[in-house]
Amino acid sequence: MRVIRNNRVYKILLPIVLLIALGSYLYNFLIQPDEFLPDVQIGGVDVGGYDRAQAVTALNQTLDKMKSIPVFFYKDDYELQVQLGDLIVPFNIDSIVESAWQDEQKRTWYNRAASLNPGHKVEYPVNLDYRSQKATELLNDWIKKWRIKPINASLEIDSKQGLIVTPEKAGTEVSETLTFRSLPVTLIDSGEIRLPIVVEKQEPKVTSALLQDMIELAAYSTHYNTGDANRSFNLGLATASINESFVKPGEVFSFNNIVGPRSVERGYREAKIIVGNKFESGLGGGVCQVSTTLYNAVLLTGLKITERHNHNLSVSYVSLGRDAAVNYGSQDFQFENNLEAPVYIRSNAKGGNLTITVYGNKQYKQNIKITHVVDRVIPFETITQRDTSLQPGQKKVIQDGKSGYIAKAFRSFYETNGILIKTEQLSRNVYQSVDQIIVAGPEVVPPVVPAEPLPENKDHEENKDLEENKDPEAINKPG
Repeated sequence: MRVIRNNRVYKILLPIVLLIALGSYLYNFLIQPDEFLPDVQIGGVDVGGYDRAQAVTALNQTLDKMKSIPVFFYKDDYELQVQLGDLIVPFNIDSIVESAWQDEQKRTWYNRAASLNPGHKVEYPVNLDYRSQKATELLNDWIKKWRIKPINASLEIDSKQGLIVTPEKAGTEVSETLTFRSLPVTLIDSGEIRLPIVVEKQEPKVTSALLQDMIELAAYSTHYNTGDANRSFNLGLATASINESFVKPGEVFSFNNIVGPRSVERGYREAKIIVGNKFESGLGGGVCQVSTTLYNAVLLTGLKITERHNHNLSVSYVSLGRDAAVNYGSQDFQFENNLEAPVYIRSNAKGGNLTITVYGNKQYKQNIKITHVVDRVIPFETITQRDTSLQPGQKKVIQDGKSGYIAKAFRSFYETNGILIKTEQLSRNVYQSVDQIIVAGPEVVPPVVPAEPLPENKDHEENKDLEENKDPEAINKPG
């Protein structure tokens, strides 16, 4: 009887124990595992059944093998061998494993259950980056060997033949993308890699066909002082930057984008610039004359102005309302080519003359005039400051006064026969005045004139003599 009872107890307890064991296993496997599930790969490396430390070890072993893989770059008779590890940007295996582990904790129980399927895989990629210092050095070396800059077609002016189109020349460029595209994007542990260095043909931006049928649409010139060496140098740099600019239909020309920052590294020097309402020394003085000259040339073509600023003070090289102040990062001069054909810019600074010419298709030649009116003159004030180092009455002008103005600028379009088509207001400009400052020595003090003596009192003198001649004894005598 006891044996029968024991068998019955065993039959009852066994399923319960099995259920508890299965439940514990399923809990650890599906709900809160201590190891990566069987279907997990990190960077192509199987880490199923590994805890985090073991996964880090497995990935580092694969990475170490990968770093020693030889990579051969070749072109024609050139060949260079490096190790793959020299090209890879360093990364942190620990953080990659930890990130995968945290993502694993977010998997639902039914998603975890799918890992029981032998064909099921969950991949956590390791994205390799090849912009390492070594890869950059290689690319720069190849650029020196095989880069040929394309040469744009250009317009030249011949005294006899007029405008001549100089043909373009194609160039070559090393393609970083195509050269490195066959490098592995995830971890591998064997093999040899051979990669061709891809050099592509580089077409010029401006071709001869684009410059055909072009004529001078407009030109404008300003004058500068060649004796101011630094300012002239800056002006020349900016002029060269915009020379041969080509603007397609619908494209916006940005002066700052073309000329770039006015910095010492780019060769710019200290010269006079306008800061607030006074002239100070600063990098790039003279560049605004280039933007102003270009502005006036563009105005005469009829192109659309999209950004332009006047200076705080009026400038001497252009009429009121026709200046275009620029400051890299804050003030730009921009225009849009609103024609259905490209325009081409030539600029030249020589011998104190800065000339900018805009060329385009002959059908867009227009008859345009720019005018301005002064609404108000703002007179300057004179400020006198005392300077004890000067002689009394001596004066010196240390800052010339400059009137301010409120002025409007207009652009008028005419028929070829001179009949006015329309007039548009371009801008309203406020130019501040500049105080005249005079230093003067101490005030001149007028000399002290001595007072005239009082007239003599003769009666007083006579009485005095009488008193002096009196007999002293007679004073006490009775009368």
